[in-house]
Amino acid sequence: MAFRSISARLSLTTAAVVAVVVATFLGIEVSALSSWSSSEAEARTQGTRAAKDAVANALVRSTAMAAQSALIDHNYTYLQALAETAAAVDPDVRFVLLADDTGQVVADSRGDRAGRPPQLPDDELSARLRSGASCPRVPDPQDPSLVVYAESVRHPGERRALGQLRVGLSMRTLQAQLLQAREASSLRARRAVKLTGGAAIGLLLFGAGLAILQGMRVARPIVELGALARRIADGELSLRVPARGRDELARLAVDFNHLADRISVLLQEGAQRAALDKELELARAVQESLLPSAALIEQAGMRLCGRVEAASECGGDFWSHRDAGKGRVLVLIGDVVGHGVPAALITAAVVAACELIPDASSPDRVLAHLNRAVLHAGHGRFTSSAFAAVIDPAAGTLHFSNAGHPMPLLFHPGSATEPLADLGPLLGEGPSPEFTVQSTRVAAGDVIVWYSDGMSEATDPSGEEFGERRLRLGLQRRIQAGLGPIDVRDAVLADLHAHRASGRIQDDATIVVAQIVG
Repeated sequence: MAFRSISARLSLTTAAVVAVVVATFLGIEVSALSSWSSSEAEARTQGTRAAKDAVANALVRSTAMAAQSALIDHNYTYLQALAETAAAVDPDVRFVLLADDTGQVVADSRGDRAGRPPQLPDDELSARLRSGASCPRVPDPQDPSLVVYAESVRHPGERRALGQLRVGLSMRTLQAQLLQAREASSLRARRAVKLTGGAAIGLLLFGAGLAILQGMRVARPIVELGALARRIADGELSLRVPARGRDELARLAVDFNHLADRISVLLQEGAQRAALDKELELARAVQESLLPSAALIEQAGMRLCGRVEAASECGGDFWSHRDAGKGRVLVLIGDVVGHGVPAALITAAVVAACELIPDASSPDRVLAHLNRAVLHAGHGRFTSSAFAAVIDPAAGTLHFSNAGHPMPLLFHPGSATEPLADLGPLLGEGPSPEFTVQSTRVAAGDVIVWYSDGMSEATDPSGEEFGERRLRLGLQRRIQAGLGPIDVRDAVLADLHAHRASGRIQDDATIVVAQIVG
């Protein structure tokens, strides 16, 4: 009857669990030791093979280089001496032979070649060398313990093959060493298994005894605590475990209650965070849909492309383009101060306003229109830089107005870079700002690059800025190389990423590249 009590059954069960755990541990340990033994032997095997292979590769390459001039001069006496010298480098080298570009064997370290074919066969090694493989190797089909290495002897400075070198390397010594290493590792593993087994048996006896002694004392509170914990885990988060006494079980009850409190809080925070993440994802998708695609855009007499890289889920940078009538194109770039959701909302309002510009042919009126959009959307609490350019490829003119934005760069083929210098008030600073209009000439082949300060002010992990000079030089180098707008854009962005390395992205970065094609 005593064994029907919870405490007795818990004691016996605990003892059985301890036995199973120890037995499992022993099995795992034995398996681990065996695996370790095999891994150690395999590691030694791989290391020894790699060392042997490195020696063979070095011998093959150095001998092939030494044979170049002699093959060109048909100095077969020297080639024979070279083959014999190379064969003497390592006692495991069985033969070294050289053949000319027709496959005719011209030197063999084995001396008398009676009974050996005078011509190299067109076998797997020859095929691999023709395919461009460097120092291929294959086992000898008649002697599996012999590995044959090959290398093409090439004319200095040319890819033309002068001939072929083959080296036969015996692996018998290596196999004997590897066998000894495996036997030594296996012996150490068996000794470790015996030691582990003795320790496991001792641990089993100790654990079983301790389980029986403690089982009856802790059975009842553990059962109660376990039942309540299961109910909490099933979702009854308002349930709390009574903490009795001052021992570990009481502290465990307190911890369970704290866990239930934290789970409730985390579930609420998780639901809120999931909703916020979903909203941010939707906002980013909407914002990206408002911006031009990253593909190349063909306009009348122009090719342009751009990219916006946001510093957070939603960015404050934007760019746009539209037909300004009579063969002219309006290109607009801007940067709402700040980034994240608030800046993204103002950006969306500005981009939407771009589509409603009543007169896209005058850059100052374009900026005035966008200024009203920023004031209305931001209620006077946000500002934005912007640069509007109206390009007429047919007439060769570029009219532009600037609202506090970094100056774009105009690259003329074969001449100095021209910054589009102009400065006006930021959008959103006041209801009636004055924007001036500047003009310059453009011609076929000219490239115009707009960018935001997130490009020039990006820092590496040490705090050094990418800088306008580095940006200008990178653009100039790619444009002078004749790259198209997309290639120029992507190359400069790659420079930016390399400079930024693993540093934190602090601001949105935008670049737009346009090329006049006439």
